[in-house]
Amino acid sequence: MLLKILKIDLGELLTGDKAEQFLKDTLNAEDEEKKYEVVREFRKDFKDLIDKSKQGKIVVLIDDLDRCLPHHIIENLEAIKLFLNVPKTAFVIAADSYIVTNAIKSEYKEIINAASEERPQLGDSYMEKFIQVPYKIPSLSPKEVETYVTLLFCQSILDNTLFKKVREDFAIFTKDNKFDCYGWSNIQTLLKSEIPTGLGETIGFVTRFSSIIGNSMKWNPRLIKRFLNAYEMRSSLLEQSGITDIKSKFALLKLMLIEQKHVEQFKQLNSWVMSNLSTPPELRVIEDYADGKGKELGKHQDWNNPDLIKLVSETPKFSEVDMRELFWVSRDIIVEQMSGLSLVSTRVRGVFNRAYNASTDNVRENVCKNEVAAMSANDLEELFDLIDSKILTEPTEKEGYNVYYFCIMHGVERAYMRMLGVLGRIDTTKIPYSLGNKFKAILVRYNRDKKLTELLEKNKRLMRSINGN
Repeated sequence: MLLKILKIDLGELLTGDKAEQFLKDTLNAEDEEKKYEVVREFRKDFKDLIDKSKQGKIVVLIDDLDRCLPHHIIENLEAIKLFLNVPKTAFVIAADSYIVTNAIKSEYKEIINAASEERPQLGDSYMEKFIQVPYKIPSLSPKEVETYVTLLFCQSILDNTLFKKVREDFAIFTKDNKFDCYGWSNIQTLLKSEIPTGLGETIGFVTRFSSIIGNSMKWNPRLIKRFLNAYEMRSSLLEQSGITDIKSKFALLKLMLIEQKHVEQFKQLNSWVMSNLSTPPELRVIEDYADGKGKELGKHQDWNNPDLIKLVSETPKFSEVDMRELFWVSRDIIVEQMSGLSLVSTRVRGVFNRAYNASTDNVRENVCKNEVAAMSANDLEELFDLIDSKILTEPTEKEGYNVYYFCIMHGVERAYMRMLGVLGRIDTTKIPYSLGNKFKAILVRYNRDKKLTELLEKNKRLMRSINGN
């Protein structure tokens, strides 16, 4: 099969006015016979074009068809039909078959709705007749992911000349070693003294997580490349903030892998980090467990996942770096969750810690009565953001609700409305029933406000406590 770009004089074939007239005839033909005649003429002219070129077979590659709008997908397929069955031609269509078949279903939904039960899969039937030789590209294997990640970092770090050498060596390697991994040892042997500083350390660290990367990205090369591009972009943002140490960069990769597949744990970690000036105690418990130093995870059982434990246990530890900076460059994914928490002043954070972590309710009440009540409106909003972050990630813990209770009972501005807002975002069945007396007092203060009542009624045990049953 010979594939070339044709650059020939088309002569009397479909050029200029004749091509324009052909399109007009095709679009405006009033009877079916005339349409068929125009199509036959087109195919004949196209066959003559191929014969005149003397270039052998013509292969047309069509990529990203699945990125088109549904009606454009159909239009492209119908246009391709004009060329089908023309000798010496072949079309290779690269697309997500699920998207294409559903585009067909979308465009022909009226026909599908009217079809009998024997022909429900119109999209699949259409493609079965259209595609003569289907081929589904298999997912990457773990070794292929490791090779792919290695080559991507080589392309990113090496100059063009050195990367060309690596790529050519890889092509030779795969001819006889298609089931083996092309990794750091191969690059060392090839480049020797030409290897730039840091390449080996980066590849060595990243490939440790190649299986987790592959699994998180569904073993899809396009998704893996997007992930690593995002990692490099965030690494650059770290450098712009003056953070250039390798520990922070590697910890960022670990954090992004948690972000990809364990969103709730990612948000939990964000909440802990933004609520503490030093390493959060919750993180220390999880790291100790991951290292075998702690026997129990306690209330953090949702972290007991092999991938999470591996990410937490690998060096560098999260406790060894400034996690606030890592979350700052990751804020595109958690902007709603963070609510500007990384910008909260030390003063507000101090009040929050004294109220939230108070040893007794008397201490907590004094903080709310004397310190919180005296805060400015802006500082209060920051404080409420911190409380909300805790409640959203730890709805079974009492402290956040207790802070709101004392704020409300001492007339702190907007405390009641903010509490209603966060209760509307959580599963209220998780609120501890032991808080019944406090919620009862709030209901009495606001004349059994209907909105609060409806939220709390989802928690039957709490309502029994409120009603004294």
